Amino acid sequence: MKDAIQPAATAAIEGRQILSLNQAAELLGCSRRFLELEAARGKLTVLRPSARLIRIRRTDLDRYLDASAITAA
Repeated sequence: MKDAIQPAATAAIEGRQILSLNQAAELLGCSRRFLELEAARGKLTVLRPSARLIRIRRTDLDRYLDASAITAA
């Protein structure tokens, strides 16, 4: 049942300019923890409006993907 809902949810996320870690992880098909580690390593730029809140600009996520594609090739 969850699979039937997921494409609509992903489509709604794709249009957003600022993403939560959970939303970004869903788009990439990875875990939230993986993104936290990439941010801690300095590979992914994140916004920290408060001590606990982390957001990712869509442009930063795209830049991260582009850089990852180049190094993986």
